[in-house]
Amino acid sequence: MNKASKQAFIKEMNKNFAFYNAAYLIDMCGMTVAESSELRKLIRRNDSICKVVQNRLVKIAAQENAIQGMEQYLKGPLAMVFVNEDPSVVAKVLIDYSKRNKKLNLKGVLLEKRVYAYDNIIKLASLPSKNVLLQQFLGTLQSPVSRLLLVLTMATKSFLMLLKTVHQQKSEGKDIIGGTTMSSLSREDVINYILGLSVLELSQFIKEIEDKTGITAAAVMAPASVAAGPAAAVDAKPAEEEKTEFDVFLTGIGDKKINVIKVLRDLTNLGLKEAKELIDNVPRVVKEGISKEEADTMKKKFEEAGATVDIK
Repeated sequence: MNKASKQAFIKEMNKNFAFYNAAYLIDMCGMTVAESSELRKLIRRNDSICKVVQNRLVKIAAQENAIQGMEQYLKGPLAMVFVNEDPSVVAKVLIDYSKRNKKLNLKGVLLEKRVYAYDNIIKLASLPSKNVLLQQFLGTLQSPVSRLLLVLTMATKSFLMLLKTVHQQKSEGKDIIGGTTMSSLSREDVINYILGLSVLELSQFIKEIEDKTGITAAAVMAPASVAAGPAAAVDAKPAEEEKTEFDVFLTGIGDKKINVIKVLRDLTNLGLKEAKELIDNVPRVVKEGISKEEADTMKKKFEEAGATVDIK
């Protein structure tokens, strides 16, 4: 991969880190083309993308974005699943698929500029969506006033410290939250703080409220669930979406390995070492999320060099 290609890759990673809410670090090495295609399809259904990445360039992008704990996971083949919506939904997809296919190795999850270990993916998969957690939190706010006061004084340590600091420093006009001075700190700032909690943090927040007050969020929400009736439990069948992006899989190299490596480097700008590594580990994805026309062109060039290719 030449210098321009490396810079383009790092730029794309920086955009992904800024745009997506979370990212899962996975290893799909050993999975067949059909298995990889199935997993990517499940991921795309949840408004997320899966990208095979290069460890040393991810390391650079992670450093530029002040992401902590990434380096220890940058060993061996790596792909990243960037999540645009609720990370708990995609966590369930990955956990369920890994149970059916042991070739999928789940390494860790990136949340709030920090990479956490595999066990946190399991925790996320066991949680409801963030919207549901917020509904549970709002449900506790519907409890009697006496309990509500207790809720607000027995919240998580970080939330309690925030409110305590507001009380102590508001008159001093000190900067504490996103450039907002204490004299102008409003209820909206507190609301934004709660909405900014990650799924794991919000879940712990609700759990501490329940433990301290005896109020169960699920119980508060139960009447609304009953009122919704049986129809609410019926999942609507998702509409079939028109496929506009395609993945190119190199499934075989034939007896002209050198020719295939040359074509691979021409099409992807991979270095010689990286191209050889990919060739030696087929079937592997060569390019993802490209147009049908580009995918067909790549397939034609590979076949002319004696390789076999699948487009998914």
